[in-house]
Amino acid sequence: MVWPTATKLLELAVNSNKYLGKIQTLWINHSEEINKAFSGLGLKDLGFVTCFIHSISCEGWFNVSDNSIHVRTTNTGGDKELLNTIIHELLHLSTFHKDLSYEEREKIVDEYLKREQFARIL
Repeated sequence: MVWPTATKLLELAVNSNKYLGKIQTLWINHSEEINKAFSGLGLKDLGFVTCFIHSISCEGWFNVSDNSIHVRTTNTGGDKELLNTIIHELLHLSTFHKDLSYEEREKIVDEYLKREQFARIL
């Protein structure tokens, strides 16, 4: 388990509005093409998805029980990596089958990310 340092907690508190604005802007700028890619590939319509924003932990994860994704904002890859994480977690929600292993789920998502529809975005 990784616990945040006091500095990390303070940095999140000071910059939380900046992080929220960054993700909102990123989504506004790319949501139409992302939705078009999902639709064009025949992927499940996810409806309303809640996105939780974090400053620590892994890049992202998903939760099918409440139709949510979790995204870490303080990554070193910039907007491209952040957008990739959002799309990656949305793909997990859209393609999830409980009978598949972790490795099988990752392979499915990775294959979709290679498709032209997502390659153009990323």
